[in-house]
Amino acid sequence: MPKKPPLSSLTSEEYAIRLKRILFSSLGRAWCFWPPRNEVKKRCKVEGKTGWFKCELCRTEREKIDVDHIKPVIPVSGFTTWDAYIAARFVTADKLQGICKDCHQRKTKVENAQRKINRELSKIICQHDDSSWCTDKCPKRKKK
Repeated sequence: MPKKPPLSSLTSEEYAIRLKRILFSSLGRAWCFWPPRNEVKKRCKVEGKTGWFKCELCRTEREKIDVDHIKPVIPVSGFTTWDAYIAARFVTADKLQGICKDCHQRKTKVENAQRKINRELSKIICQHDDSSWCTDKCPKRKKK
């Protein structure tokens, strides 16, 4: 794997991207130790079957479950702020669910499709000199 260039040599945009990746990764690892995750796993345990869990959506018994946020951590409208992300990530056990891989994949697929539709709807023709496409977050977008 090639060595990453030093931070001092990055453009401000490259720096922001690398920082965002580091923060997402670190917060994801910290969430693995979040106590409400274990509460959800305990809630989903199958009595009398060590190491088996019941999916809270399809009710099937599985050897593994994923602890999932009922409400997506990143809303379908997209990332807003770090404060909102952290508040949505580290929630109580009643806002989490234990679901099997199949249910988790289906749920994630639906959420990602909604995000894609939102991105497409938010695109507008911007009146830049180069007539490029942009989103409503574009600083060069002309206000009505």
